[in-house]
Amino acid sequence: MLRRKLLAPRSYAPSGYTFNFLMVAAGAGGGGGAINSTGGGGGGAGAAYEATSGTTAVGTVLAITIGAGSAGGPNSYTAGTTSNGGNTSITNIDGSGGTYTVNGGGGAGTGDAGTSGADGGCGGGGQKSGNSGGSGTGTSAGGNGGTGGGVINAGGGGGDGGNGGNGGSSTYSAGGGGGVGTQSSITGTATYYAGGGGGAGYYTAAGGAGGNGGGGAANGQYGNPTAGTANLGGGGGGRNCWNNAGVGAAGGSGVVFLKIPNANYSGTTSGSPNVDTSSVNGFTILKYTGSGSYTA
Repeated sequence: MLRRKLLAPRSYAPSGYTFNFLMVAAGAGGGGGAINSTGGGGGGAGAAYEATSGTTAVGTVLAITIGAGSAGGPNSYTAGTTSNGGNTSITNIDGSGGTYTVNGGGGAGTGDAGTSGADGGCGGGGQKSGNSGGSGTGTSAGGNGGTGGGVINAGGGGGDGGNGGNGGSSTYSAGGGGGVGTQSSITGTATYYAGGGGGAGYYTAAGGAGGNGGGGAANGQYGNPTAGTANLGGGGGGRNCWNNAGVGAAGGSGVVFLKIPNANYSGTTSGSPNVDTSSVNGFTILKYTGSGSYTA
């Protein structure tokens, strides 16, 4: 059974003041394929994790690294997988000097020969009948990628809150949908993060929808697949290459939020995070879309 996250905060050492954080890794790109051949699997979403941290002392420096989404698969007959999305990490989140990391999404099956999805924070979608999806792995792992179905229908990428759908069982059935992401209200607004990318169908079949939480949709016979949404960690959609050869869509980048009591907020940051003092009464929300730091 898929383990749910972002529901019950985990507490670290209680010394120092406490604050909440949410970290989301980057999604993987969707698979491509050669013209008049197999479409691509959906990229796996990055894993997400939310908790409460206790700092050891004022002056503790938290170093934040944001994962980048990976590119979509090429227009190629060569089998393979797209690269995994980048990891997101926070060093010194508990004041001990250690690093907490969530894994980027697993790469999608790409190319004509048919390949299984790669393991990652959420697994990538498998391409073509008999090719399995990758598994969600690592700390706070999410869902698995869907399995390829029918003749050459691809599976959807896993989301942080659910598995990717399998490709349809008949030749002209749709590709698998991306797995649903997971919801957080750390910013004061309930938002889904880390949805999986949709897998491509065959010829006139519909592409799989992206998972709620920034997952990109696969295209149908025409058009282009949709990229994973930046700063939501969504997987990219796979490409149906029957009449429109090209690459799969890119995965979305990751993000980190720190929710700090106003009375404790130091104002000392690097990396130019967005600073919001109005969305949640009594708290300052820092949003990091690029790497940086915060000094407690």
